[in-house]
Amino acid sequence: DMSFGQLRELGFIGAPYDLYASGDDVKKYKAALYILPDGDENVLRSESVEIRKKGVFSHGEITAFIKSAGAHIYSEGNIVYANSRFVAITAREEGRVTLETPREVTLSAFYGKGLFQGKKFDFYFRENHTELFEIL
Repeated sequence: DMSFGQLRELGFIGAPYDLYASGDDVKKYKAALYILPDGDENVLRSESVEIRKKGVFSHGEITAFIKSAGAHIYSEGNIVYANSRFVAITAREEGRVTLETPREVTLSAFYGKGLFQGKKFDFYFRENHTELFEIL
């Protein structure tokens, strides 16, 4: 199903996202993805650009679009949850994972038990490994 495929790709954009119904006000966001609003096309829309596609936008296409709209990407290609107090990241593949925060922070790792300071962090994760950090 195309809707499921699009939601799956959305999960790997490396940034948190919110889900809304089609009539909701999304003006506070820099970019929006509309899943099948007209029945057969998905739509990426920012203040100045709209892209329509029959089929699923890849997570790379969505990431590039939202970056061009000025949104922050925490870790390309990985699953990320972030708010003002926590950042959680799940690695899609085994290997080096880069996490970039919007500003200088101190992160406290819940599972790995460590403190990290900076804005850009490199870790080695196993596939599907999740790490939760508190922003101090």
